[in-house]
Amino acid sequence: MDRIGTFPDEILTHILSFVPTTQAIATSILSKRWIHLWRHVPLLHFSDTRLKNLADNYRFNEFVYKIILSREAAGNHSINGFFLDIEYFYPKLAFCPSNPNITNWVDYAVECNVQHLDLYLDVLRNVDKHRNRKFPKLPFSVFNCRTLVSLKLHWFHVKECFSFDFVGFPSLKVLHLKEIYFDEYEEFILLLAGCPVLEDLDVFDVNFGGLETLLEFDNVFKSSSLSNLTTAYIRGCCCDFWLKALSNLKFLNIDFLKAMFMWWNGVLNN
Repeated sequence: MDRIGTFPDEILTHILSFVPTTQAIATSILSKRWIHLWRHVPLLHFSDTRLKNLADNYRFNEFVYKIILSREAAGNHSINGFFLDIEYFYPKLAFCPSNPNITNWVDYAVECNVQHLDLYLDVLRNVDKHRNRKFPKLPFSVFNCRTLVSLKLHWFHVKECFSFDFVGFPSLKVLHLKEIYFDEYEEFILLLAGCPVLEDLDVFDVNFGGLETLLEFDNVFKSSSLSNLTTAYIRGCCCDFWLKALSNLKFLNIDFLKAMFMWWNGVLNN
């Protein structure tokens, strides 16, 4: 007996939101009732995507656009979560002309009042990535999204995103930043200051444009307070800039050895 088939559509789409979008689409072969259910799932999840060449890039871009168009045609104009996990075989693939599509997808998610945004980009040949030390530019629209509850970013360059009056993330509770490059240390300060209800902070290998900028905002950051934080995991940041600002935490984990090594390595590189 098909017991799960007796559930209302709302419950079925909720269940499908826990699997990647490709798996949700695969359920359309089960029966006529399931053909269109995936189009109403309140989440887009593209995981374990490995792109070896430009042809892979093109096919994946077409695949994502077809899904978005299908959802729009079905009357689904909201996205609760957008999760993107892409691994490139070569660093240059991350900077090819087709990759502005990532910006378009993020813009679309922001327009749909996304609450959970997880953007994970990486290169399988990590040696090349770290030697070149280049980062894809983070889409500008992320900083206009006031509906965000969680934001997780990996391998992005935050550039010119605070050239306007940044209003902050009034509902953001989770912020994870891994392998992120800021042009200015001030932008990192503004980002944290714009998260008044932040509860979970995870920072790994965050880099800045220059040591001079970092030292300039030493007193500003030390005097700030992230009073709603309950958990913080800090790696790859100079700890002297964190301890006072994180003094109200219930749980704090700092990798001192890795933090100091990565900070000193950044000083040498700059």
